[in-house]
Amino acid sequence: GVIGTVRDKYNWDLSQFDPIEIIQDPLQTQGAFQFDLKNKPSATLGLTVISEFNCKSAPGSITLKRKPDFNMASDSKMGCIPFEPMLSAIINDPVDKVDFTWDFGDGSSATGSNVTHIYNQPGNNYNIGLTGTSSLTQCSNSLTVNNFLSTYPQPKAAFSMDNTIVYNDKADVNFTDNS
Repeated sequence: GVIGTVRDKYNWDLSQFDPIEIIQDPLQTQGAFQFDLKNKPSATLGLTVISEFNCKSAPGSITLKRKPDFNMASDSKMGCIPFEPMLSAIINDPVDKVDFTWDFGDGSSATGSNVTHIYNQPGNNYNIGLTGTSSLTQCSNSLTVNNFLSTYPQPKAAFSMDNTIVYNDKADVNFTDNS
C-alpha cells in the first residue's frame, strides 16, 4: 500500500466519540489521535485520505476497545470470625456488560457482581482480586487490593462468681474475669 504524506488531507470520522473522550484531535493531518473512552467500551474510528493530487482513498475504519473500568467495595472491611463481608463490583461505565470473577485471597473464588464469603481464620489480612471480562468487547481487566479485608478472633467471655447460689436478701456477688 501507499503511505500518505503530510501534503495529503485526512478526513477522520470521530462521530462515535463523545467530545470529552477526544484528548487530541488530528484534524486533517496524519495524527496523532489521542482518546479516552469514558462512556462506552468501544468506538469505531474512520478515515478517508485525499491525496495532494486529489485522489480519494476507500474509507477505512478500525474498532477501538478498552478494558472494562471497575472498582470493588465491601460493606465491611474488618470483623471477627466468622467474618462474612458482602463484596461488590462497581462498573464505572454506564454501557458495558461485565462478568466478574473474585479471588478471596484464601484459595477460594466465586463469580458475580455481588458476592459474600465467610472467613474463619483470625488474625489475617486478605488480598482481594477481581477480574472483569466485557461481554461486549471480550476485553478483560484485573484489580487486586492488598490487605483489603482483615479478620480478628472471636472474643471469649469467661467468668466465675464467689457464690454459686444467690439469695434476694444477700444479693452481693463478686465476679472474677477468667477470659
